[in-house]
Amino acid sequence: DLVLFILTKKKIEVFGAIEYKVFDNFCNLSEYSETENNQFILKDIRISKDGFVKEYDYLLEEVFVTLNINLVISNRKSDKLKEICKFYKIPVVFV
Repeated sequence: DLVLFILTKKKIEVFGAIEYKVFDNFCNLSEYSETENNQFILKDIRISKDGFVKEYDYLLEEVFVTLNINLVISNRKSDKLKEICKFYKIPVVFV
């Protein structure tokens, strides 16, 4: 189990004994392809109508194709994010 973060700001505080990774470069996604039950947290991330993570110019669907994600949490509502999560049958929570 792994908690994966995509943030606009690099600083994050995580409390408790969880394994986590903050992505700032999507080139190393395949390193985590063997992990299961991953939670994906998007903080202040904008998703374009084409499905790109605007802050990184990366196609969000690549994350879902590469990694076993079982939950997405975002603090920004996005119709495209809902559409992608629905297609991959991954629950999404907006906080």
